Amino acid sequence: MTVDLGAGHWTVVLLVTALGGFVTGTSGFGFALVTTPFLLWVLPPPLIVITNLAVSVALRLPLVWSDRRYVAGRQALLIAVGGLIGLPLGIVLLTGLTERALTIGAQATIVVLSLGYLVGADRLPRLPDPSGLGRVLVGISSGALNTSVSLSGPPMVLWLLNQQLSGRPFRATVSAVGLVLNVVGVVLLIRSGSAAIGWLVVAAAALPGAALGLLLGNSVLHRLPHRAFVRGVALFVVLSSLTGLLLAL
Repeated sequence: MTVDLGAGHWTVVLLVTALGGFVTGTSGFGFALVTTPFLLWVLPPPLIVITNLAVSVALRLPLVWSDRRYVAGRQALLIAVGGLIGLPLGIVLLTGLTERALTIGAQATIVVLSLGYLVGADRLPRLPDPSGLGRVLVGISSGALNTSVSLSGPPMVLWLLNQQLSGRPFRATVSAVGLVLNVVGVVLLIRSGSAAIGWLVVAAAALPGAALGLLLGNSVLHRLPHRAFVRGVALFVVLSSLTGLLLAL
């Protein structure tokens, strides 16, 4: 299966993925959260999922390498285990729902998850999880969202914020788990026939701009108030997703 996009569609893809790279460079997450609401205007959901996952893999590799010593091991392991369980569930949703239903569901999901950033999960009482079940459940939701709408980040980000993880350990843990889920997600999508390997041409074309955005974001990482930046991005995403949701209804 080949990809046939017009000049206008390519322009949107390249600009939006560059913006996603910038947000990822500053916080270690947010690529798909930023790109998905806009890409839903120009690409079908399955192509968006494979593009977001493939580009995210490339962007996260240097982040995971540079922050590898800061990964919160037990948090990352349990969330990743849950995520691997959830990945096939996401493929079932992706293949079982119509494109309109996926679009509406994706936009609504983005709005709900972004509101969590606006409220500030770190301000809520810290949730106890002595057995690790909470982390596994967070992972399952991340995995299911990963292969259905490419939004694995928000559930684990909100969890880790609530658990008071911050700075480089926060970015390292999110990046490490995200990398695992994205790599396995791409493989499962292609092997299941939910995405074609030829679709990776879109990710390849978008990668240089996304990488430049990542470098720019990383360069201003220590100059931005993290809480204000996250909430600013969340507000921006909520507004764009609400617009897309209203148009899709």
